[in-house]
Amino acid sequence: MQSGAHERLKTIERTGARGGRVGNALQHNLPQPPATDHEKDDADGEDIEQDPGELEVGDGLLLRLDDTVGALVTIRGSPTLIVCEVSQLVSASGHPVQPSHGLPISELEDIRATVMLRPLRSVFNEGPPATLSFTGDSEVAERRVQAPFIQPIQLDTSPAGFSMESSVLSGLSSHIWLRVTASSDVFEHIQTVPVAAMHTDSAGDPLFVLGGYEVRQGVREQRSSGRVCGIGGCESKFRGPPSEKICHASYHAICTPQAMVHAEMCPLCYGPASECPVFLVKVAKTPQPFVICKATEPSANRSNPESGVKLQMGRISKSSPESPSSNHPIVCPECHPQLAIETHKADGAPKTQAKKPKNRPAVWKYNMLIHWAREHKNTPMPRGLEASLLLEEGERSLLQRNRGFAVKERK
Repeated sequence: MQSGAHERLKTIERTGARGGRVGNALQHNLPQPPATDHEKDDADGEDIEQDPGELEVGDGLLLRLDDTVGALVTIRGSPTLIVCEVSQLVSASGHPVQPSHGLPISELEDIRATVMLRPLRSVFNEGPPATLSFTGDSEVAERRVQAPFIQPIQLDTSPAGFSMESSVLSGLSSHIWLRVTASSDVFEHIQTVPVAAMHTDSAGDPLFVLGGYEVRQGVREQRSSGRVCGIGGCESKFRGPPSEKICHASYHAICTPQAMVHAEMCPLCYGPASECPVFLVKVAKTPQPFVICKATEPSANRSNPESGVKLQMGRISKSSPESPSSNHPIVCPECHPQLAIETHKADGAPKTQAKKPKNRPAVWKYNMLIHWAREHKNTPMPRGLEASLLLEEGERSLLQRNRGFAVKERK
């Protein structure tokens, strides 16, 4: 890549397209107040002149509501850049960002952070240079995307309104593409939007579409490649349902515990279980597991457990050749005695009379011993709960035979 092109990408990454400071886009696409004479004098001073491409981005820079961004999405199956206005921000911890605050630019690298976007309608101007003009209108419903798929930009302002050169947006589309396809864990979360969100030229032809055989092939490969485990150098890939990840994580927890980073682990992302709470939610007649694992489902929110990753209790609660692990969520009878199974309670504990709520906080079976030692070390574990934490007969062997993946029995 030529040095000029490299500098352009660095400018977009660090200070926004066209040299604008990241997270400093025009709010509501409204004109900014004219500069004062004092500000004009400062702007003319030689001491503060600086190449826009070399502006340093501080840790305090924020993306705010109503800022303008470029977002990479798929339209008609092809990765495409669209220009949008930010209408809502949710941090990586799952908390909505208040209008008076902002999201740190550094957090845009976290797949768990999400942004609600309003796609902006554009008008193509032949130029030269060719530009897109924006009035702030939108013809497409808002869409939530993961933070790594956006790049803050600053539109050019003039008496005619707001615009940006087509060549800059075209380069930005390739830049975001290279960033999000570096990891299949990120790219698999790309969002699809309606055709009406696409920008077109004066002839009605689509703009900023990453077409060509190589890109389309890359989309297919990224979607089908699956996530690589990585624990202790393990190169196992996941292509099946979430229960497959549970079983493979169980293999590591039981057979290679020395390679585990967290003793209390989320079996979907291998992060600390405290950051990925699991709930039992009564669906129909039977409580089913839902995991608020934002590495797997970035839009999940613990205030709404059903927004998390859904699992089938029947599939993960019993060890079998098809699903070797019995690692399933259990309500802790000491933390939530009114929600726990009666057989898990201490002898003589009062039975729960009231109707149990729909959502019940839980602990993974494989994590319960550590949870108990940490939270209830001075309380003997009830015999019923202790018995339920034992591995089933043959479970360890099934986990070892195929690293937790399904075992095909010979006939």
